[in-house]
Amino acid sequence: MTPMLRRVTVLAVAAAGCTVASATQTQASFTVGARVLPIATLQVNSEPLEVVISPEDVSRGFVEIAEPTRVQVSSNSPVGYTLLLVPQSPWFSGLTVRSADAVVTMGADGGAIVERRHAGASSLELTFRFALASELTPGRYPWPLHLTVQPLESP
Repeated sequence: MTPMLRRVTVLAVAAAGCTVASATQTQASFTVGARVLPIATLQVNSEPLEVVISPEDVSRGFVEIAEPTRVQVSSNSPVGYTLLLVPQSPWFSGLTVRSADAVVTMGADGGAIVERRHAGASSLELTFRFALASELTPGRYPWPLHLTVQPLESP
């Protein structure tokens, strides 16, 4: 018998043994687990389309936005979510955001507001005060922020 034929014969016998062994086993058990990933969604119900900056605003160095931004946040995270404010326009050098719970000041690069709440839906009403960039002139400017939300992960 050649070495190759011997290997084939040994493999065939081994395979037959495996088949017989698995045929005699009648029971198996395993554990299944599942993890629900946290999600968060944001619906902007109202926000200004533009900001009108007057000569008085320029001389003062800031503009207060009279119309609040209203958003609805839904999340299944039991620890809360992060509201991200992403600048879309360079006409301001910083901003202050006010909600019913907090006042947060950010630079021109925007920032995040962490809301520690139970899972579910929450409504927020946000007001803004923008510190104006130094070379800004009076006029109409597009709304400068984009809002997004991310769920917080449980430790």
